[in-house]
Amino acid sequence: MTGRLALIVGSQCERLQALPFIDDLAQHLQTALGEGGWRPALADGGWVKDPTTAELKSAVEQAFTAANEIGATLLIAFIGHGVADGTQDFYLMTWNSPPEMPNCGKPFSGMGGGPGRGHPVV
Repeated sequence: MTGRLALIVGSQCERLQALPFIDDLAQHLQTALGEGGWRPALADGGWVKDPTTAELKSAVEQAFTAANEIGATLLIAFIGHGVADGTQDFYLMTWNSPPEMPNCGKPFSGMGGGPGRGHPVV
């Protein structure tokens, strides 16, 4: 079986000013993708709201596993706080990320290489 799965993450960092648009944009994106034939990557069928670093890593791993099991394309969309380090690297921020620099110690397993340009990190 093939198909298209989407993991949508809407994330606020608790230590930064709240972004009031995240919930509406995440819901709108989920609806639009659903109308285009994309199915939620996670079993609960929703989008991931304000995950901690551990929760985000778990959700991404679950989404990759689900897509791999059915041979599907996986889209990961992130709406929310982030930080750039000045070298064209951009880091996603979770609920419990430190505002000065998120946890960027390891890339997701199976993506090759180490942290740095071209290697997704959380």
